[in-house]
Amino acid sequence: ACYLALGCASGSRKAELLQMKVSFFKSEDAKVLYDGYMYLTPKIRTKGRGKVGKQLSKYVIKPMFDKYLNLWLEEREKKGINTDSLFVSKEKGIYVPATVTTANGFVRNISKISKREIYSHSLRHYFCGLLKRMELPDDVIVTIFGWESSSMLKIYDDTPQEERLAKWFEGMKKSEVEGE
Repeated sequence: ACYLALGCASGSRKAELLQMKVSFFKSEDAKVLYDGYMYLTPKIRTKGRGKVGKQLSKYVIKPMFDKYLNLWLEEREKKGINTDSLFVSKEKGIYVPATVTTANGFVRNISKISKREIYSHSLRHYFCGLLKRMELPDDVIVTIFGWESSSMLKIYDDTPQEERLAKWFEGMKKSEVEGE
């Protein structure tokens, strides 16, 4: 649930989610911005720009994520997990940072439980649509994602056409259309 919540609240790719640390969210150094609305992580490796990738900080909507983070931290404490890696797997009795295989297992379980086909990258699409529904300007969304241009919005915003049009036309009176 924490993996799903972080993906939905940040739009991060699978490889980016696996780089997240507990300390990004629960330490003296954790950055909380905009009256407690968003976390800003330290820079992590994202897709692109050679072996080191493009280094970006990730924005995380705190109210969407905190409940699941806190539940996962409670569970980690019960299990004696003390590594800073947020997502882990157990190998030979030791907790180690989660791998892509582990993340794929998380998503398979989420899909099974929710009875909906979910894949890690769909969370990126969800986050973009969420930001559009919040009516954030395109340049703000581009900044949050760290994109070079707004052309990526067309790829990631899956808001149905009917929903986009409804905002403008629902509740319109016939007299407004006919010019009375």
